[in-house]
Amino acid sequence: MKQQLDNLNRDKEVMERKLKGFQDRCQELKAQLENEQKTKTANVQDTQRVVDQNDTDMTTDSDSDTDTDDCEGATAKLRPLRVNIKKGKKRTEVYLQKTKKGNVLMDREFRDSDVVQYKYSPPTSKEVYEWSKEVGNVRKDTRSALGRLEALKDICSLSVRDGFSIVSVNLSSADRKGLKEALGETLSGERLTDDRAETEGWKKLKAWCRKAQQQKVDWNEITRCKQKTDERFFSLSVRYGLSIVSVNLSSADRKSLKEALVWLNGLIPEIRKGSLQRRLKDFDSTSVVIQYIDDVLICSEDKTEHERDVRQLLDFMYSKSHRANLEKAQLCQAEVIYLGQSISQGERRITPSCCEAVKTHPIPQTI
Repeated sequence: MKQQLDNLNRDKEVMERKLKGFQDRCQELKAQLENEQKTKTANVQDTQRVVDQNDTDMTTDSDSDTDTDDCEGATAKLRPLRVNIKKGKKRTEVYLQKTKKGNVLMDREFRDSDVVQYKYSPPTSKEVYEWSKEVGNVRKDTRSALGRLEALKDICSLSVRDGFSIVSVNLSSADRKGLKEALGETLSGERLTDDRAETEGWKKLKAWCRKAQQQKVDWNEITRCKQKTDERFFSLSVRYGLSIVSVNLSSADRKSLKEALVWLNGLIPEIRKGSLQRRLKDFDSTSVVIQYIDDVLICSEDKTEHERDVRQLLDFMYSKSHRANLEKAQLCQAEVIYLGQSISQGERRITPSCCEAVKTHPIPQTI
């Protein structure tokens, strides 16, 4: 009975400590929320003050020949926080009528008047980096990323150039170059004044993102190669894939190491898997590429496409300091053995050697 009471008291103390921790956390969140609300209120007031000041400066310039309605229509498309106000002098022509001996003469006189110029200012690099983290990678999660980018465009009145900067942060150099070529003349200038051209630029950006969406490979079906008659396979194994890890040249000079660090035990598969997997993300091809640790498989629909992609893959791996094991390579085969399985004609089956190894495996025994 005493032991049960002790257990109950102990549980009670634990629950009280958890409850106190929850209460403290609630107080912290409440204080944080109040501070954020105060900050947002102050920002809204500052923004409204800037807008009111801009409107006042625009309406006070009554002597100039500029149309006030046109200025308001042009600045309504810009973000209030993205407006740089520059005051300068404008030369205005004034015609004066004078009479001399019955003749009417028109003299031209110049007067100086203040002019308010509105110029679009792009977002800072810090804002672009923060927005890119909110949007995410458009190739991995295209639908959600484009939805967040569309909402951000409507809230902050972004231009196509701003959208290109935000999307390019999470793209590789090859994808960034392709997106820049797809947009073309849309990126020229600081900001497009034509709404139609701006809309066309956003359409091109979204179309490229949907086209560049990564295709999910179904290992069970060997996507894009099932039930084909002329498909080809290429399997290779990276030389010393489990025992060599590349190091930076700076580390090699500082620690007196060679360009490659050799692990004597050869038991580092995960390190090599991550290194090769990260580098293969930048490889762009029309074939299906599957990688497991140091084994790579390419599946193509026809022979010509297969030879082109294999050559590009070998050049790409050579540029990344990877070497292929020619003894294990299977080039342009209608049937290939990969990870102990035979793949051909959209089918996948276990090889006889693997079946024999499973059959002859000793039965586990309890010691």
